[in-house]
Amino acid sequence: MNQRIFDIQSIILISSTILNFLVFLYLVFNKSRSYSKTQKHLSIATLGVSLWILSSWINHFSDDKLIVTFFTRMAFSSTVLTMIELFLFSSSFKFKFKSFPFRVFGVLIFILTQFSDLVVKEGIPATTYQSEGTVYGDGFAAWSILILIMAIFLIATLVSVLVSAKGVKKAQISLIFSLFVLSIALVIIFNLVLPNFGINSFIFVGQYSTFIFALGSAWVIVQEKIYSLKYILSNILA
Repeated sequence: MNQRIFDIQSIILISSTILNFLVFLYLVFNKSRSYSKTQKHLSIATLGVSLWILSSWINHFSDDKLIVTFFTRMAFSSTVLTMIELFLFSSSFKFKFKSFPFRVFGVLIFILTQFSDLVVKEGIPATTYQSEGTVYGDGFAAWSILILIMAIFLIATLVSVLVSAKGVKKAQISLIFSLFVLSIALVIIFNLVLPNFGINSFIFVGQYSTFIFALGSAWVIVQEKIYSLKYILSNILA
């Protein structure tokens, strides 16, 4: 058995994948409230994160170049899925966008990323002496700029909503949004900006930051339970 399947890095990646996927399942199948658009955007985003980290785990131990290439592209294409849905999630608090055009755009970028060598030419399997790597395509810089623009708008929107929120709403979203901003910022720095300068040694930081994202998503669930309980108690005691 390949020792990298269950080494420390693999355990962290598996744990993050499971946690994000459990949050996704809860958001999809929770029947305690209507399945709102905001909840739908967040659920798809957590699914995208799960696919990204699952792909990273498979790449960590696989010795097959074709498999590593496929899942390296999957990691990048699922990032597009996540960013589009987080963009829609954050904008739903402040703007009224039609989600369909953005989803169509996201699907097109997803297909282009997954099934062409424009963003990722090939994945490099890990060896005894070095970690898995990526040979970037000619369109990687443009792809990075696109994701960076979405990420900056996403962070700006989250911060704007947080600053303008007051009272109970601010209490509900402050920790959630702070965790999202932190995890997205880490991904931008270590998985987007630095690789464009040939620095790939810290990609794991962005991968591990998905734990923070999962905690933020889980806090959405906790907040829902807390305020649902308060609502029930207030009606019982009224």
